[in-house]
Amino acid sequence: VDIHPPLAKLFMAALIVLSGYQPLNERNVRWWTETGFVGTQDYVNIYNSDTYIYVRSGSVIAGCILVIAGYLTMRAIGCRKITSFFTAWMLITDHLVTVDSRLILTDVYLWMFHVLTIACSFRATKAKGY
Repeated sequence: VDIHPPLAKLFMAALIVLSGYQPLNERNVRWWTETGFVGTQDYVNIYNSDTYIYVRSGSVIAGCILVIAGYLTMRAIGCRKITSFFTAWMLITDHLVTVDSRLILTDVYLWMFHVLTIACSFRATKAKGY
């Protein structure tokens, strides 16, 4: 099982392309310099541009959708509004969700897709009358 969902990686890649990031040109690169491995220079280029802000905004949006999807999932299961609100509140105040939705990680995308899948499956079974 791949714990890094490919769709999340594609979302991040799309955000990187939209940010206008230009990767390091590898033709005339010395792979080891006096300051370390040359890949570190590429990381410096990323953080001196707005690329990381675009990629982090994708994680923040996924975290917000996760909270909304948690509420909608509980409503689809048949819980009362106060229980659904409490679930969303617990997701908002969970430190792991808060940290992962602020960093460039694929975990929050995975959780968002899981919760949306559960919500969609419950709504589909209710629509069919099972």
